[in-house]
Amino acid sequence: VPMISTIGPEAVFIYNQMTPDMDQLKEDLCRYIPQEYLPDFIYLEEITEYMMTGIYLRTIWKIQDAQRMAEGIETFYDKNTGELN
Repeated sequence: VPMISTIGPEAVFIYNQMTPDMDQLKEDLCRYIPQEYLPDFIYLEEITEYMMTGIYLRTIWKIQDAQRMAEGIETFYDKNTGELN
């Protein structure tokens, strides 16, 4: 609930064998957050692909940051899109 109300994501991906029913999860959360403000909930059965993509992106950002710091340029990334601000 705090993440949803603070960040306001469009979707929440869940990888948890104890929470496979997204409809039940939404129903439970509706007690705290109105339905129209709830994000989409997507259940993932496998996360390896997402983990590898995340590792790949973090590596690229780290290399780019190192290059910019070597040039004396300070950078800030949008954590949601990965784009420079």
